[in-house]
Amino acid sequence: MLRHWNGSRRKVCWRTGGCNCGSVSEGRSTATVTGKSYVGGLVGYNSKASIASSCSSGAVSGDSEVGGLVGYNDQGSIATSGSTGPVSGDSTVGGLLGFNWDGHVSQCCSTGAVTGMSGSVALWAGTPTGLAPSPQATVQGASQEGTTWAVSSARAGLGA
Repeated sequence: MLRHWNGSRRKVCWRTGGCNCGSVSEGRSTATVTGKSYVGGLVGYNSKASIASSCSSGAVSGDSEVGGLVGYNDQGSIATSGSTGPVSGDSTVGGLLGFNWDGHVSQCCSTGAVTGMSGSVALWAGTPTGLAPSPQATVQGASQEGTTWAVSSARAGLGA
């Protein structure tokens, strides 16, 4: 159930991992989400938007930019939110975020198992190459409690 939404464009499709261009507060998803890229349990692409006090608990799977809560966070802010379901994909797979570009994350956690085949696999996966996170990205008070599995050439860690 989506409780509060405030945005200029109606592009919030949390169950299908759509685009958030406004704000989501107290959003909840239990759906199983499967896709190709920008796949998230609550939001697929978070564009300069905010997510607060929200969670997802369903299984999430895709090819790239796959996250338990958000697939791709583009300069957005995510606070006091989390994901508990298993997350799997080929590359850039995160228990909370698949890809965090200049976004801000605080007091979030992921407890589901994370499995990736190549690239980076972590709580948040950072950049497509798994190297340093984007220049302006900040993460405070975030944790990964689930098991992280890196298969083949994947890099694993808290912020791979």
